[in-house]
Amino acid sequence: MINSEMEHSWRQEGNILLRDDERIDDLQRNHYGIIQRKGTFCFGMDAVLLSGFAVVKPGEKALDLGTGTGVIPILLAAKEPSDGTCQFIGLEIQRTVAAIALKKALEEDLPNLQLICGDGEDLQEYFEDGEVAKMYLNFSDPWPKKRHAKRRLTYKTFLATYQQILQDQGAIELKTDNMGLFEFSLESMNNYGMIFDGVWLDLHHSEENEHNVETEYEQKFAAKGQPIYKLIANFK
Repeated sequence: MINSEMEHSWRQEGNILLRDDERIDDLQRNHYGIIQRKGTFCFGMDAVLLSGFAVVKPGEKALDLGTGTGVIPILLAAKEPSDGTCQFIGLEIQRTVAAIALKKALEEDLPNLQLICGDGEDLQEYFEDGEVAKMYLNFSDPWPKKRHAKRRLTYKTFLATYQQILQDQGAIELKTDNMGLFEFSLESMNNYGMIFDGVWLDLHHSEENEHNVETEYEQKFAAKGQPIYKLIANFK
């Protein structure tokens, strides 16, 4: 079998080694850039601009569960001071996807960014009780079959773990294009006794979109005209 990596030529830009199908886009955040690969999905600059509205207070930690290629934590980390007062953590279970996020992160050299290749079921191995201030669940696997309901990241056993690692009044922000997962999440969180700070059935046509940080999946789904659902909830 031919190694596809060997089919490409490489070039040096400063201290960064790039494939012939890769480029560095300016993040417009403290002189940072991000590696993007031609022929695959590249996130747009709208997401960079929108990330300026996301707020994490000094001393807080924010967790992006199922971070994918790491766009959200990288954008948020790049716009904050690099003194480590705010920490952004991305956790991804798929090794190949996590490797892409790691490559981006290594080139950025962001001291307030951490990436973990791990399972959302093992959060208590990575975080102390009350350590995390905010969690993001962006376009998680909907696991549509009923027999797989326990694998959904808003199933009650996951919620119990989130409650343990989140601070008092710590928020969970969920976005999805999947109505079934959204309805399940609303019911599961309500049954668990969580408080909803906001529910949006068409995020991109609401005032909440002014503060929205777009993911890769979100941009693809929105471009097809699919509504994006969002909720923000916390534990009593």
